[in-house]
Amino acid sequence: MDKTPLAYEEETPVFTVPLRKLSARLGVLVQREVLRPAGLRMQEWRVLWSLAQEGPTHLRNLARRADVDPAHVSRLIGRFEEQELAERVLDPEDGRRTLISITASGRALFDRVRPASDRLNADFRSLYTEEEFDLLLGLVQRATDHAERLIAEDARASARPSDLAPGQV
Repeated sequence: MDKTPLAYEEETPVFTVPLRKLSARLGVLVQREVLRPAGLRMQEWRVLWSLAQEGPTHLRNLARRADVDPAHVSRLIGRFEEQELAERVLDPEDGRRTLISITASGRALFDRVRPASDRLNADFRSLYTEEEFDLLLGLVQRATDHAERLIAEDARASARPSDLAPGQV
């Protein structure tokens, strides 16, 4: 058997390996313990969560908050409308735009699923003291912010000047 150490076991750890592993394991747990019993997928839950927590919003804002591609959110909202989980209403401040809001049925589904989500979160949170938990969230947020900056820089570097809005050059 090959005894070559894995990248994250070497002297200089690879940052992404344990984070990808944790993310995959959490995804399995959330799907199994929280979403599958309700017939939901992860992206559907993130969109439903955002609607329940933040209230009516425009599609782009919803996509950003849920961290889901806007085109996918649009299709998802179409399915939510068919299932009467969400609805589109005219924006009272700009009648040319629509807002997406959660319906009573959508709120009921959210309220039915949320306790399982809260239990799973509480289980993981119990691994840490309050100070450790705050530190962990801060470190994860710092890494997320850095990754988002790198992605934005790469997008600007590969965009044609005509693709950029004024002030983005």
